[in-house]
Amino acid sequence: MDDRNIYLCQPQTYMNVTGESVSAICDYYRIAIERVLIVVDDAELAFGRLRMRTGGSSGGHNGLGSVEQHLATSDYHRLRIGIGRPAGEVEMSAYVLDKFSPHESEQLAQVLRKVLQQCECWLRSGPEQAMNEFNGKGLPPATDDTDEKEETET
Repeated sequence: MDDRNIYLCQPQTYMNVTGESVSAICDYYRIAIERVLIVVDDAELAFGRLRMRTGGSSGGHNGLGSVEQHLATSDYHRLRIGIGRPAGEVEMSAYVLDKFSPHESEQLAQVLRKVLQQCECWLRSGPEQAMNEFNGKGLPPATDDTDEKEETET
């Protein structure tokens, strides 16, 4: 990019207390909120769909709620990566920790390339350009149920 420092951080906390890590990193490195991009999975978006936004609510995502609480604002950038909803009566916590289906695994590299491109666009051109260019993009929506996670045998 250029001579700016970029910190890629993966909190080593439980997801629902991620804000503790984000706040500590921002404080330590003196990072302004407008320079923060939180990247999370989102079961409300179809697998592979991308949605960047500045501000707004956590949408029920416990990790984003924690970030909002610890930063004392919801005015930060976030990039949601769709993982889709579980089929049937699968517990959400089990679903998000489960392996991707074979179909999803095949497409994961393509999804992550789009995520990287959107993050680079955000850094290079700002959030508005990154949203305009990538939001709603990613993989085309599935036309059948092949992208559902495999059911765990009991």
